[in-house]
Amino acid sequence: DRLRRGSPSALLGIAAWAVGDLEAAEAALADGVAARSDDSRYALPASYVLGLIQVGRGELDQAQRTYQRAIAVHGEATGQQLPGLADLHVGLADVLYERNELDAAEVALATSKELGNPAAGPHWSYRWLTLAARLAAARGDTDGAFALFDRAEEQYVRGPVPSVRPIGALRARLQLRHGNIQDAVAWVDRQTAGLDLLQPIEREFVDIVMAEIAVRRPGSRSGVPAITEKLEAIVSAASASSRIANLIEAGTVLAQVYDAAGDSARARQAVEDALTTGGQAGFIMPLVDGVQPLRSIIATLDPASPAAAYAATVLAEFGPGPFAPAASGAGLPEPLTPREIEVLGLVAGGMRNHEIAERLVISLATVKRHIANAYGKLGARNRVEAIDAARSLDIL
Repeated sequence: DRLRRGSPSALLGIAAWAVGDLEAAEAALADGVAARSDDSRYALPASYVLGLIQVGRGELDQAQRTYQRAIAVHGEATGQQLPGLADLHVGLADVLYERNELDAAEVALATSKELGNPAAGPHWSYRWLTLAARLAAARGDTDGAFALFDRAEEQYVRGPVPSVRPIGALRARLQLRHGNIQDAVAWVDRQTAGLDLLQPIEREFVDIVMAEIAVRRPGSRSGVPAITEKLEAIVSAASASSRIANLIEAGTVLAQVYDAAGDSARARQAVEDALTTGGQAGFIMPLVDGVQPLRSIIATLDPASPAAAYAATVLAEFGPGPFAPAASGAGLPEPLTPREIEVLGLVAGGMRNHEIAERLVISLATVKRHIANAYGKLGARNRVEAIDAARSLDIL
């Protein structure tokens, strides 16, 4: 009975995963792994998939245990290089990557590569190259990351296991976050025909990335209501189904959309929710880039809140952030936020309000609000007085 239950459980689990029901997917895969734990041909690939689902649910500790247990039982204990063993080390590296434990992740990837083809599943090369690209990007090697993404795409063959982070979306997001908006937009424009071919769990991440690109696209303000509605629906659905990784990704983008629309209260709530959820799960990497444009919003969080504490942890990777107010006019009754300083610096550089809005991809109303706040804090009545006061305080 245990052997008969194994394979059907895996198929049910993958089917549930594809439509976004991660709770049912995890239960089915866990049942299948338990039922055929002594069958390496089944347990190795099933454990790999189970770990991916657990990562998607925000269960990083459980995913790490799943991979380590399978490696110990089917690799270290047997001394054999069984097919699928190398994939488990990629899965383990993925967990470590999400926690920003990059050195340990690279060790796991190296171990996977050393095991070689005898221990590799049919999709190992694609999986290995994709994660290697993400690690390269995290290390600041953008050119290397793009080259690895290209190699991974060449190796991709569609299989029954969903690709929850499609390479095209990962590449486009990296392009966007490094200022190459034109290529990112071009990727969005090419997606129309292929979106219906994606499974729901694959489509969700693609939609998140497309929304982030859309809100930074020149002349995008007219589309903000539709982008907001789409992201709010994703956040609601991901929360209801415990798709924690996507919930965090969508939450940070939604906060950026609210901020661009000048809705600071909802932006603050969205980023606080994303940080709180990420902190509870132990995610770092989904937040690192996502919260960078939101430093001024994060600076308004209650410093004693779990969200603010976790933001400090995340932003510590990038040096002083909104929690280092010395350069914001510490002698003022109320220091300027990083965003107010940024806007004031552009004002000092001679830019007009609408030009600042275009540069920072925020609404004109938001620019005016930041300027008014800066004037009030500096006790200034106009631009000249504000700039002089900021320079005398070494803010600019």
